[in-house]
Amino acid sequence: MYKRLLILPLCLVLALSAASAQSRKKDRGETGKEEQEKKKRSDLDLFSSPEEEETPQELPFDLSKRIIVGDQALQEVIRSGRYRVGPGDEFLVTVGGDIRKTFPVPVSAQGQLVIPDVGATDVAGIPLGDALRRIQETIEGRYRGASVIVTLGQLRVFPVDVLGYVKRPGRYMARGVECVSELILRAGGLPKNQGALPSMRNILILRPDRREGLASATPPKLTTSVQMPLVIGRADLLLWQRTGDPTYNPFISDGDVIQVPVKGDSIGIYGAVNMEGYYEFAEGDRISTLIQLGGGLNEGADRKRAELLRLTDKGTTQMEVDLTAVLERDPAHDILLQKGDRLHVLLEKKLVTVEGEVKFPGPYPIQEGKDRLRDILDRAGGVTGEASLEQASVVRWSGGDAEDPEFERLKGFPPQQLTKEQQEYMRFKTRERAGQMAINFVRLLRDNDESENILLSRNDRILIPRASRTVTVSGQVANPSAFLHNPAYGVQDYIRLAGGFSKTAQAKNVRLIKGKTGKWIDADREQPVEPGDTILVPEKPPRDGWRIFLDGMQIVSQIVTIIYLVRATTR
Repeated sequence: MYKRLLILPLCLVLALSAASAQSRKKDRGETGKEEQEKKKRSDLDLFSSPEEEETPQELPFDLSKRIIVGDQALQEVIRSGRYRVGPGDEFLVTVGGDIRKTFPVPVSAQGQLVIPDVGATDVAGIPLGDALRRIQETIEGRYRGASVIVTLGQLRVFPVDVLGYVKRPGRYMARGVECVSELILRAGGLPKNQGALPSMRNILILRPDRREGLASATPPKLTTSVQMPLVIGRADLLLWQRTGDPTYNPFISDGDVIQVPVKGDSIGIYGAVNMEGYYEFAEGDRISTLIQLGGGLNEGADRKRAELLRLTDKGTTQMEVDLTAVLERDPAHDILLQKGDRLHVLLEKKLVTVEGEVKFPGPYPIQEGKDRLRDILDRAGGVTGEASLEQASVVRWSGGDAEDPEFERLKGFPPQQLTKEQQEYMRFKTRERAGQMAINFVRLLRDNDESENILLSRNDRILIPRASRTVTVSGQVANPSAFLHNPAYGVQDYIRLAGGFSKTAQAKNVRLIKGKTGKWIDADREQPVEPGDTILVPEKPPRDGWRIFLDGMQIVSQIVTIIYLVRATTR
């Protein structure tokens, strides 16, 4: 009985020990796997940035949206004429006529095309179109009278190293129709959220440059062949995105190395542009380049003036820039930029001017399509108690469009050389108030009639004259002067106050000029005289005695002739 009781605990202990050992073995196995995986991942991380899910907003821009691939890329490159032939390309030659045959001809490693029965011709490095013509002319020289067709049969494939700040740096096989952005995309694209940002404007295209160098004079066997990187180009993917100019995203060639550095110094553009902000600086940048990076000027930009801020040893200097000349690529104005430069594009000032009897006369900025007449009068503090609302007006700038060429022509002639119609036309035009809008300020401000509350335009002038309490008598009177207005007086009363007509006055042609409207009225009519009106007494036209004598003699001769004819017919 006791033996059984001792055996049961012993079995239980043995079972637990075995389970524990198995568990430890399993744990050791899993730990070993994790260590191997960790080591594997860390090795990959030496050459690749960690994969992360990035929103389109986080990426500088989506390269894949701008890339042309496959046969479409081939056709695009061939059409552009930018494809250059190199070792590995293969041409397909078809010879017609008596000798009918088709055969492929590859470009050798030395850049030559060895054509059977014809010979060798150099084609490496020349544009595809030139190569096709050269091959065709060479074959036609051998097979006279035969029709020759030469096409590009197969594109060369070559390795390209993509290094630097990309997600998966390494070596990739490429074709001559692929550009820098495609290789960067194949390398995982430009990383984000890893501290420093990758450059998008200073991507280097390097090519190993083999140069023979002598290490020393002794021994002579130390002559070595050294590969040195040679910068042959630069890709600017941001400017390529802005402009679509393919020269900023060039095609790659055999042996090229694409090096993506860290983003460097910046330049900035602010104000009236579509995409203000800081942008990476690249050597050779000009003001026009910065405007392109900023998405161009917006509609409100002042194209005549901008401010360029530059930090120097003496502090910040400010230069005024003529943007019109910059956009025309005038080198005197489209100057080279330096690191840290900032361009401030000013808004074009859209102003109206308030003159006369308001509390705060002067220029006021407006938003066209929004600000109305009452808005600006309120900003100007409102009209004063001395304002004449009856005479107030808005004058709109015509910009020269309303210029009358006939009026300008007639101004060059003396009055005596003009016909009566031309003289009347000139009088009408000189009385005309160019640009004056038909606005009733009394209805607007006293009656709150919103139909008079017009939208204002740039360069409008709001004229609020002081209320006049006088009536002016001018012209051919004894004492031309201004007299206090008397509601009981008419035109003749004011002429009497001015001492009456002078000897040269044309009393039957007196005019009343209304101060509110500038309208000329015949004073013979029963018109009330209001404050601000002017009474004009014109001068009699000068008499030409000799002309009067001639006119009289003409009349007398006509009368004598009539009398003679009457008598002759009655005899």
